[in-house]
This record gives sequence, structure tokens and C-alpha cells, in this order.
Amino acid sequence: MATGLRLPLAVILLAAAVCARDAGAAELSSQDRRDIRRIETYLNDIRTLSADFIQVAPDGSIGRGRFYLKRPGRLRFEYEPPAPVLVVADGTYVNYFDVELGQLSQIGVYSTPLGAVVAREVHLSGRIAVTSVERGSAVISLRTIDTEEPDRGTLTLIFSERPLELRKWEVIDSQGLTTTIVLDNLSINPDLDPELFVFRQPGVEDGRGGD
Repeated sequence: MATGLRLPLAVILLAAAVCARDAGAAELSSQDRRDIRRIETYLNDIRTLSADFIQVAPDGSIGRGRFYLKRPGRLRFEYEPPAPVLVVADGTYVNYFDVELGQLSQIGVYSTPLGAVVAREVHLSGRIAVTSVERGSAVISLRTIDTEEPDRGTLTLIFSERPLELRKWEVIDSQGLTTTIVLDNLSINPDLDPELFVFRQPGVEDGRGGD
């Protein structure tokens, strides 16, 4: 189970190449563009967010925990045991710590698929492009790519319609494997402790950190 939980989070944050055909944006209708603008407004109104999450890995393994977001550039995934990982984005880097192996990996937060969501201002055009808009029963989803680095992967954001609310996201890797994060019990714009976004290695005493 532990291995299954390690790999999907690497997929979420370090999504690898996708097929070239995914890089070609489809023609968007006027309704698509109105919905994209509406979702941009919704995302830009979110300065902080907290939620419970369930992570479903490509192999079907499941992890649970609490997710925190503070724009710009800050994220935290707190996994319930027995998941052996901690993920903290401090505004510059995503710190991915494997507790069992004692290993720390880092990547620039804006080099990850979620960089578009935690930017100071969310723009779903230009570098971050919407390649498709799909609508279901009270659900709308946007698939996005980084047009400058399409090999970073695809990120699909999925929202409920009434009310408009981010409900989950999916990342697809180069092998077509999908990792899904489902959100529940969302709190929009709560006061969050800045210490949530300061990475400290579990089990190691250290001094104060800034955010």
C-alpha cells in the first residue's frame, strides 16, 4: 500500500510526458469561453482553501488526508497513516518527503500541473490552455496543458455547477495512467496558520521558518 501512495503523488506533482496529440487545443465554443471565464473568476476569488481529500492511484490504492491551499504558491497535503509521505509547497518549491526512506525531493511549484491553480492570478489562456470543456449532469470539467511545456502532463479540473465548486482534479501521465484527487468538506478563504506552508522534516527538531 505504501508504494502505491508514493508513486501517484509524484504523478500529481511531476507529471511526465503526454502524447503529442493532447497538446493540440480543440476549437472552443462561445459557451466554452464563457464557462472558462466564470471558472477563472471563481478560482481567483479563492485566496485560501482547506478540504478533506481522497487520492485514487492508477493501481486503485487509496490515500486520505487534509489538503490546504494558499495563493500564491502554497500547498500542503497531510496524509493519514499509513501513507509515508508529506508534501508542502512553500511558495517556491514543492517539498516531497518520503518518511520511510528519509528522502526529500524538490521541484519548483510553478513547474507542476497545480502551478496554474496556485498562481497569484489564474489565467486559463495563454501559457495554460484549456484543450477541452465537458459538461455532465450538474458537472463541468476543463482539461488543461502548459503550452510551453506540454510534456509536463495534463490537468483536468472538475467542478460542481450548483454551486460552482472545485470537486476534484485528475492528472494523466505519459502511459495514460490517471491519478485522481477528490475533495470534500471544502472551506473557502479560511484563516490558515502560515506554519502549514513551512516544510519541516518529520521527526527533526528545527528552528522557526518563514513563509
